[in-house]
Amino acid sequence: MTLQLIGLTVVLSLAVAIPLAVWSAHRAGRMFDRAVSSVLYGFVAMPGFVAALLLVMLFVFHADAVRMVGLALACAALVLTLITVFRARRRETSPLPALIGGGAAALVGAAVFALLPEFPRQGFVPVSDGLGANLTRVALPVLALTFVDIAVFTRLLRGDLIGELAKPHVLASRAKGMSTAHVLVRESLRPSMFSLITVVGLTIGQLIGGTIIVEHVFRLPGVGSLLVTSVRNGDYPVVQAAVFVIAAVYVTVNSLIDIAYTYLDPRVRQVNPE
Repeated sequence: MTLQLIGLTVVLSLAVAIPLAVWSAHRAGRMFDRAVSSVLYGFVAMPGFVAALLLVMLFVFHADAVRMVGLALACAALVLTLITVFRARRRETSPLPALIGGGAAALVGAAVFALLPEFPRQGFVPVSDGLGANLTRVALPVLALTFVDIAVFTRLLRGDLIGELAKPHVLASRAKGMSTAHVLVRESLRPSMFSLITVVGLTIGQLIGGTIIVEHVFRLPGVGSLLVTSVRNGDYPVVQAAVFVIAAVYVTVNSLIDIAYTYLDPRVRQVNPE
């Protein structure tokens, strides 16, 4: 259960953080970048147990209100998109950014209204008893753990991308007429990923023992809950075993990250000039 929780948390955090960081670096200092930065500062200041309690309050006890908020968001996004597109046509500017942003917001709101499931308050269902039931049970714990990781990953990658976009080879690509997608993804993203990979490795090790409070809130049978229960019952051999497993996974993951550097970046390889 803990491995599933950690895997989903890291995957979801990266899936959100990488596009946000790339576009924020591309629009550095503009309204989108400032809005994302403001939201991320709030995420950093939100501990996992606070996020868990808020998610339970919203999606378990006030799910109908959340659905109505999603419907209102979809309607407001459609109206604002139409107004923005109309103004863009009058000014003879491209309405594509408004269509993309407004369409995404409307789609999210409509999905929340139509597809929001009934989340249980506590408990765990293994994958063998049904994938849908399993994902429904771990969805809120995973969201509670992703807030801080999304903020950290996005801010770190954004800073590296801004520095990379100012380098001569990127400026040369732009001067050759390369597309924005090519410059951002092919020329800038890969060299900027190494700090992020390091932090991801540290995050995986941290999450092994850092999910204790979230597991306790949602009554999940993970390593953290086992550790707390064993300490409470005075079962010290189990405590020692759990600590050993956490430390071993932490060291192993970071060792694999260090080994992966030599394959991701040829400059890291040590070449004997003789």
